[in-house]
Amino acid sequence: MRLLLKLSGELLGQGEVSFENALKLAYILKECKNNGHEIVVVIGGGNLWRGRSHDEMNITDSDSIGMLATCMNAICLKSALKKIGVKSTVMSSINLKFTSDYNTDEALDMIKDQIIILAGGLGIPCLSTDTTAAIRGSELMVDNILKGTNVDGVYDCDPRSNPDAVKYDRLSFREAIDKNLKVMDISAFEVCKKNGIKLVVYNANDLNNIVKVCNGETVGTVVDNYE
Repeated sequence: MRLLLKLSGELLGQGEVSFENALKLAYILKECKNNGHEIVVVIGGGNLWRGRSHDEMNITDSDSIGMLATCMNAICLKSALKKIGVKSTVMSSINLKFTSDYNTDEALDMIKDQIIILAGGLGIPCLSTDTTAAIRGSELMVDNILKGTNVDGVYDCDPRSNPDAVKYDRLSFREAIDKNLKVMDISAFEVCKKNGIKLVVYNANDLNNIVKVCNGETVGTVVDNYE
């Protein structure tokens, strides 16, 4: 199965890029790869920079810093995978000398033999890594997008601030859009809906959940086109 893992940059640290944390994640990705899955990773940059938190800065400049943050995380993860004998390539949507430029055909050629790490978002500001994951997932014809969050699925409101929040085990994309659920950008939901890509939302703070969800175990919330 071809899977795209949308992972938070915070898995690599808080205010830093931790190689130790990257190694822990690398071992998990290696296990998923060894289980026969083709793996694409889109990693955020929130451990280093959150553009929406800097209200006084021009949004284009702020988002540009955020895109560079994702590249830093991607290179760190690639290095961790290399250390444990897993081949990977960082493909970036922004032109950097030390990453490969993103190319769909090249990614499809390499995906069977190595883990593809996508960095730099879509190369333009004002679009989140959620939208990046949905669009790249469509281009690379993934079966599922697996989104790791800080909670164990999709709720009707934030369970961290409301103890009465209700968790959904399964949702349609239409329900998620109509209810304006904040787990993913509406544009990302729309792309997944149009292309029939199943989305699984789970708690990635427990790294073992990544293996479980890659193997199809019932973890978190499934969002798909069911009616």
